[in-house]
Amino acid sequence: MWDRVSLKGKVVFVVTDKHLETGVYNIPYTVIANTWSEYGGGHKGNNTSIVAINPVTITIKARGCTVNTKNLTYELGDISMRDMAAIGSTSKSQAKPISVTCDSNVHLYASMTDQSTYSNNTDILTLTSDSDASGIGIQFFFNDNPTPVVYGPDISAIGQPNQRLLHITTSNNENYILNLSTRYITTGTLKPGKANGLASLTFSYQ
Repeated sequence: MWDRVSLKGKVVFVVTDKHLETGVYNIPYTVIANTWSEYGGGHKGNNTSIVAINPVTITIKARGCTVNTKNLTYELGDISMRDMAAIGSTSKSQAKPISVTCDSNVHLYASMTDQSTYSNNTDILTLTSDSDASGIGIQFFFNDNPTPVVYGPDISAIGQPNQRLLHITTSNNENYILNLSTRYITTGTLKPGKANGLASLTFSYQ
């Protein structure tokens, strides 16, 4: 007389890549194991069984954010050369809010790029080609951080040298406000004229 033996198992799907893209993944019928009986000191029985998973469809929706504020224009106005005579002198700053809505548990990073000098990796934005002033640059600041933003590549991938962690969300549809401020800074001998700058802001959702 043979005793009945029952087996119970659990199949767990494991993410094998750091970046799981949004989409639908179809896993076909797959044999994952074979079982058999042994008796009398390791003799294999005649009956074998297979363990398989039926076809499975998995839908992945990546967490992310929506930027609600698109383009910003700053008007810093006319600045007196007398007030900006010394190198390192700064004008009064102007701040504007940027609204971002994110899913839960998102690490929100931001970086800025100098669109006039893409290779710029300093904290002073260069002037655009239509500017006729010189000896002056532009700085940006995130929120109340007193350290100016350092410019870098326009890349959202993790680990960029100019990225800053802004916020980690704790709930779905969480709204985050980034106060982005800017000011002029004297960098050399001043020449009066128009002083414009162009920068891009890149958010990274990780």
